[in-house]
Amino acid sequence: MTDSSSTSKNLDPAESFWKQNGKRYAEAIEESTLKNSQVAFELTNHLFPKRKLDVLEIACGSGIYGKWIFENHSDLINHLALCDINEPMIELCKIRFEKIPNSEKVKIVNCSCLDLTENFSEKFDVIFGFSIIYLLTDPSELVTKLKPLMKEDSIFIFSLFSDFEKSI
Repeated sequence: MTDSSSTSKNLDPAESFWKQNGKRYAEAIEESTLKNSQVAFELTNHLFPKRKLDVLEIACGSGIYGKWIFENHSDLINHLALCDINEPMIELCKIRFEKIPNSEKVKIVNCSCLDLTENFSEKFDVIFGFSIIYLLTDPSELVTKLKPLMKEDSIFIFSLFSDFEKSI
């Protein structure tokens, strides 16, 4: 597992909120996140059958989805990258991956989803973002920031709400 961090001493209001509340939020949505993850990966596997994938999860929180995909489909993962703005959540994410075989295929970064090109040079087949779009002031800015990280036939899968029945 590789590690990269870009943190700021002056937290903006969003960073401050997530630093204080991120762990509680992740625990509250863990079950729906796993359900979203399973459906999203089935879709991904259908779109890219028998292809080893380079995957990025933005706003990964404590790494619930990343761990699930890696444990259940590591044979389909070439490289898995996870990022989140919340440093305590990134620390929990690193703990989730400590004892998982082949975790050298995983890169965990503490950064905003709007600072991705400064933290990733690789391109991805699939980018996931669960329960993130509605938190952004300008979602189109995120799409613009993701574009340089996407391969020609990449997909971006996101949910609009953490309630499984109302997402994906």
